[in-house]
Amino acid sequence: HITALAIFLGLLSAVCFAFFNVYNKVARKHYSTWTAITWTLISAAAFWILLDLLTGIETGPRTPSELGILAIFSVSSIVIPYFFYFDGLKYLVPSTAVIVATLEPVVAIVTSFIFLGESLSVTQIAGGFLIISAVILLEAYRE
Repeated sequence: HITALAIFLGLLSAVCFAFFNVYNKVARKHYSTWTAITWTLISAAAFWILLDLLTGIETGPRTPSELGILAIFSVSSIVIPYFFYFDGLKYLVPSTAVIVATLEPVVAIVTSFIFLGESLSVTQIAGGFLIISAVILLEAYRE
């Protein structure tokens, strides 16, 4: 069941993501890609530290091995993709970047199928096809 809190958090997430995309396009005019990534990561770290302090729930790594895994995960899933995304904003308007970013679930499903041996259901294949079709249609009929 969908709660009012879930709807509110979903809408808040959408607003934050929209701000992230639009502001980064503006920021890229004044700052390098690495500066934009650095400030984004500092802001995210500050948020999680504040959350830790306010809730008392530890969200960070507790052991050196957890810190190592977090470092590898951070570079491979945040720093490298953000670099390409932020750098791409030099060439694309934010709305186009967001539309192309919707391909991420399709890439994740296909990657899981190829590298992890996960199965693909008819629903996943159909959903992937619909996402790719929507991206093509949105970009083909762009004003």
